[in-house]
Amino acid sequence: MNAITTARSLVQDLGGIPTQPTWLADLAEVAATGEVWQLRDAYGSRLAVIAGFAYPGGTDPSLFLFDVDACGAIMVVNSGCYDDVAQAAAAWRAFAGESADGAEPQRVETAQELLGLLHAERDELFVVGDESDSALDNWFRAMRRFYDLAEALDQRGLPLPVAESLFGKIDETPSAAAFTAWYTAHHGQPPDDAEAVEVLAHEWLEGCLPGAQHAASPHRVRYFRELMSDWIDDSITVVAKTLLPDWVRWNCEQAGVSEHLTALSVGAAEGERETYSRHGSTCAS
Repeated sequence: MNAITTARSLVQDLGGIPTQPTWLADLAEVAATGEVWQLRDAYGSRLAVIAGFAYPGGTDPSLFLFDVDACGAIMVVNSGCYDDVAQAAAAWRAFAGESADGAEPQRVETAQELLGLLHAERDELFVVGDESDSALDNWFRAMRRFYDLAEALDQRGLPLPVAESLFGKIDETPSAAAFTAWYTAHHGQPPDDAEAVEVLAHEWLEGCLPGAQHAASPHRVRYFRELMSDWIDDSITVVAKTLLPDWVRWNCEQAGVSEHLTALSVGAAEGERETYSRHGSTCAS
C-alpha cells in the first residue's frame, strides 16, 4: 500500500468518527451567576461562602462552597459542588463543627461582605500536606471558581475591593484599654503589666480578618499560643501568657459566645496540648 492509498484510507476512517456531543464544549463554559450567600460560626473566624454557578442558558445550576478558616493564616480549607444552598450549608456545618450549629445562610448584598474569601491564600503551588481531601479534590477548581465569581460580581456592579494588607497598621490601644477595664472589674485590680496587655493585643490583632477581632475559637487560641512560644522569654511574655485565659474570656464575651463554647476556648488557652493545624477540620477541634 503506497502513501496515497494510506492517506485516502485514513481520511475515510476519520470520516466515520461520530461528531462530539454539543454538551462537551459547554463544560468549559460554566460561569458564576452572581448569587452569593454567606454563613459565619459563633466564634466569627470560620466562614462559608456559597456561590451560584450554571452552564450556558442557565443549564444545570449548582452551588460551590468555599469553607474559609480565618483562625490563623486565612485559608479555604474545604470546598465542593452542591445541588442547592441548603445542601451546601449543611456540608459546611459538618466541616466546621459545633460552633457552626444553627448558622443559616444569608444573602450577600455587598462585595465588602466577602473579605474573608478575598483574603484567603490562593497560591496553587503552596501545598503543605495536611490539606483536607475536599480541598485537594477541588484545588484548581476552587481557584477558578473564585475568579469566575469575582468577574460576575464586577459585572453586577459589585467589584471586590482591593485586598489591603492585614499587617502593619494595628492600633491595639482601644482593645487593650477595654480589656484592662474588664479585667479590673473582674479582679479588683488592673493587670500586673500594662505593656504586656499592649503586646498581647497587638499580636492578637496582627493579621486579623476585619470583623473577627473578637474571634477566639480554640483553633485560633492554639495558633496564637504557638506564636507566643516564639516570643522573647522575659517578664512581659510571662505576664502575657498568664493573661491569655482572661483575654480569651473577654473576647468571647464581646462576641456573644455561649458559655459552653467559651469554656472550650479557655481550656485551649490554659494549656491543652493539641497542636494547631491550619487545615483543621473544625475551629473547635
